[in-house]
Amino acid sequence: MSVPPGVVRGRSRIIRTRRIVAGVVFALLVSAVPFQSAAAAPAAISEIELLTRAYLKTFPQLTRAQAEEAAAGQGKRILLRERLSAERPAGFGGSSYEPLTNTERVAVTDAETDRRVVELGSQFGVKVMTRRVKFSYRALEGVANSLNKKGVRGLGHGFRYAGVDVSSNRVVVAVEPGAMAQTKAATASLPQVRLVPPAASDAVPEVCTDRYHCGNPARSGINIWHHSDRAWCSLGFTARTSTPPVSRWIITAGHCAEGEGGGRGVQWGHGGQPFGPLQSFFNVGNVDVARIRVDSSYWVTGGYMYTETNPNTTVDVDLAIQYRASIAVGDGVCLNARRGAVCGVVTNTVDSRGMVRVDADGCPGDSGGGWYWPGGSGRWAFGIHHGGTTSCPADGAPAGGTSLFSTLPDINAYWDGEDAIGAGLRVETR
Repeated sequence: MSVPPGVVRGRSRIIRTRRIVAGVVFALLVSAVPFQSAAAAPAAISEIELLTRAYLKTFPQLTRAQAEEAAAGQGKRILLRERLSAERPAGFGGSSYEPLTNTERVAVTDAETDRRVVELGSQFGVKVMTRRVKFSYRALEGVANSLNKKGVRGLGHGFRYAGVDVSSNRVVVAVEPGAMAQTKAATASLPQVRLVPPAASDAVPEVCTDRYHCGNPARSGINIWHHSDRAWCSLGFTARTSTPPVSRWIITAGHCAEGEGGGRGVQWGHGGQPFGPLQSFFNVGNVDVARIRVDSSYWVTGGYMYTETNPNTTVDVDLAIQYRASIAVGDGVCLNARRGAVCGVVTNTVDSRGMVRVDADGCPGDSGGGWYWPGGSGRWAFGIHHGGTTSCPADGAPAGGTSLFSTLPDINAYWDGEDAIGAGLRVETR
């Protein structure tokens, strides 16, 4: 399908396999069989049902019919945001979703954008309500990106991150309390800025030891390994360069490459088949991402996702969000990662380190997995999993944890400024 116009570092949960005395050997590199799962999966629940349950958990006052309506309608809301970001960059101030009234609350800076919101709402069948604000999302995003680029060198060691807060129509700049005065002076000429203390971090990287054997094609949600350390993470999405020579890449979390045995040039793979060497990783601020070049001729295609309903088949990644403003508080999103699918509701679009927070927790091994929305208009790729709280639903932990992820627009902006290969690198869709 074509696209319509328009971290928190915590205690490491990397678990690595080592040689065990008494002759115990872990057979890590078992030959992969195409389209085959290592173990029979339990009866799968549909993605929309998982989203419906997520809305009911976050908003217990909703009826089931309201939760189903919220889950099913998100594709139209994403299309609305993408169009406004493309057509009215100076007038669109971002939006949020209110499930209780099924209303998209849209911030606008001028009457023309207000009119366009009403038109697009009618066109897409989205109930909208507008409010007038001073700054557009694009203008705020430019300020936030500039401050993040300056970082501690330009703003002092108390600076942590900057991001757009749609509700206040400001750029929130997280600063350690002892450095407030210094950062206030450095940002005095920016009326868009509001200084806040850093959000408390309860998310930890989620890496561990287990595997599936799926074979070609590479797909979101499978586990991946690296030779030198026997560490495991999840495949987020595949990506391709947009200009010749075209190359394909495996995308995961940057912190998966950190620590002993990690780093550039280390070989990664899945099952018994290598992908190629890790070429780049980054884990600072709102971006936690790594890219692994696919050199092996075994992995000939991409743009797919692992599906619990039938592991011997795949589903497509149909679309990838282009704009940061396309993610809003109240959105339902799902994580496709090594320990299975989990869905939740976005509660903050600029939380710890400037990442997006979701009220659902992943598990060890889920680091690098792909966050997405599985709606009727196709599966939209949203971002790469950074980590979650220490609970793990797959291990029987009670519900109540949260997760953080890096958004694709933030990752794209980092890639575009990284090097010649990164410029134009984008998540692969079908």
